[in-house]
Amino acid sequence: MLRTGTSLQSFFLLAIFLTGWLPSSAQLKEGNRDSLRQLLANTTDARERLAPLGELAWSYLFSEEAFPYLHELDSLTRVLQIDPDLAVRTSVLSTRSRMFHQRGYQAKFRRRIAMAQQDFREAMRYADLAKDTLALANAMNAMGVSYAALRMPSQALYWYEKELELVLSTAEKPAMYTTHIRQHMADALMQLGRFQFAEAALAACDTMEACRHALTLMGRGQLAAYRGDTADALALMSRAEQVVERSPESWNSITVWEPYARFLLQAGAAEQALHTANKAIDLADRIGDHAAKAGCLVIAGQAEMQIRDLRSAERMFKEALTIANVHGYIGLSRETGDDGSMVRAAELLRNLYKAQGRTQDALAITDLWVAWKDTLHSIEGREELLRFDLEQAALTDSILDAQRLDDATAPLRTQVAEERQRRQRILIWGGVIIASTLFLLVFFMGRRKREKLVLEHTLQRSKDEHLIHGLKMRERMSEDLHEELGAGLSALKLWTEMDLAEESDPRKKKLLQDRAALADELVASLRQIIWAMNSPASSLKNLVDYLNDTAHLFCAQHGIRLHVEVDGQWPPTILSADQRRDPYLLLKEALTNVVKHSGANSVELRLQWRNGLYVELHDNGKGVQGDLESLPGNGLRTMQRRITALGGRVDLDGSQGMLITVFIPLQGTS
Repeated sequence: MLRTGTSLQSFFLLAIFLTGWLPSSAQLKEGNRDSLRQLLANTTDARERLAPLGELAWSYLFSEEAFPYLHELDSLTRVLQIDPDLAVRTSVLSTRSRMFHQRGYQAKFRRRIAMAQQDFREAMRYADLAKDTLALANAMNAMGVSYAALRMPSQALYWYEKELELVLSTAEKPAMYTTHIRQHMADALMQLGRFQFAEAALAACDTMEACRHALTLMGRGQLAAYRGDTADALALMSRAEQVVERSPESWNSITVWEPYARFLLQAGAAEQALHTANKAIDLADRIGDHAAKAGCLVIAGQAEMQIRDLRSAERMFKEALTIANVHGYIGLSRETGDDGSMVRAAELLRNLYKAQGRTQDALAITDLWVAWKDTLHSIEGREELLRFDLEQAALTDSILDAQRLDDATAPLRTQVAEERQRRQRILIWGGVIIASTLFLLVFFMGRRKREKLVLEHTLQRSKDEHLIHGLKMRERMSEDLHEELGAGLSALKLWTEMDLAEESDPRKKKLLQDRAALADELVASLRQIIWAMNSPASSLKNLVDYLNDTAHLFCAQHGIRLHVEVDGQWPPTILSADQRRDPYLLLKEALTNVVKHSGANSVELRLQWRNGLYVELHDNGKGVQGDLESLPGNGLRTMQRRITALGGRVDLDGSQGMLITVFIPLQGTS
């Protein structure tokens, strides 16, 4: 299986960012830069200078040449923040948000992640003050990318999901925005090993625009590489190369050519890799993208070494190192990882000199390589400490959230206890009144009637005591489950996450991740059992609402489309614990089978009242031949026995997907 490497992942992220939110029309075009400089030369008005300064800084995103423009933006916006015109102040807030966004990326490209995240948070703060949704989404996306650079895909995915939620909440949701976010989400999901969800995210991307289509194809190629299908990965990337050539902006081609060239090199196609890298080098040279040129020169040099043209390889490595020295790209080239970094280029040049017997040249470049490598190790150590601090902060926040939740629910628990005592007093006084009434009736209606009424009274008291005993038993059981098992499972999850933070072995980390997920599932199941035992919401309508909510949550967690039809009117029937629990367990088991066995991506759920509860669940999966007894596992068969015990029935039709129909003649009390 071909090794994917961090280089393809990182460049895929960067390619998405560069063709994403900010305007790329002026990006890295020398002619545009000249016209922007001319605008600056012709005006001294602070407000008129903001836009060209911002675009010039953006056009030098990979270079220190952006710093003077960012510094002037900072100075001008500080002054304009107190302008008497409200519109000017609001515009300045948006400008400062974008300035911090660009400044954060400058820090991130040089692997100063802590500084970058500080700038991104400032960008979010100013965007929020300006009510600038687009700028806020930009900053959220940048936070996600910074976590991805720290190899923390779960946290990166959190920010991408927040960004998508923000964009979908706006009145206008251009497809290019949601596509950009979903491509980022797919990359994080791939790093987490959640390939099915990554594939779904890429499938949801809009591909009407050439560059977006090309990047989606690159993402699918990366997914194929993760799965070990090198041939499919190369075919998809080749299609991406053809598609991106239709983009009106020639700059977009670099976002495909560079990672494609690197992947070709890893696959052993040196000549094709060299051809693709040279195309990217020529384009980067024309548009002034020094970082991309340096990275592609390293790829081309490695391809020349495989072809055995050592003189050309030496020339390309030297040129890449010269660019790195001039523009400050030591340690990395445009986030492409060690395979494209200048440290790697120095090492390859040293090996080339050694292979040729050029000892003096090898010694000279070795000193440079060692110094740069020490710098890179220092950066990696700093990032490791930052990653640890961020994980500890997230754990602390989780503990504080749990404490806040406990504090917030304390008044509710007190209210429930008081209500329970009030009901008990009512029952006691009601019993006293009933007993007194019965006594008077018995006294005035004679011995026979008295004996009959005494017997009825005794039976009634027995029923009341049995009911009270059952209620108390269920309350004690639910409290014991919550206090003992709930606390134990929460502690198990916490210990597992702490072990996970300290574990470096990938296999053990996977086991710990599975253990933490299992603890989450057990806690959820525990809550559902407590609901079935002790929920005050015991009417038929409450059960239907709970089934509806459970289906929506389950399908959303597993990426399955859900369509629900629910009757509008339900009789005011009060259900027992079994009548609430068994339909819920059956629905959950059926949905679990859809995820595990059917291969379906869509489910229809119908909940109706037909002189009883009627439930129909139909998926578009592969179905099954035979009856209920032929299904894998015992879950549905066990549920059938439970439903039969309630007087109901379960039917199965697997000819077109899986159709499960359930009827329960609920006989509660109204």
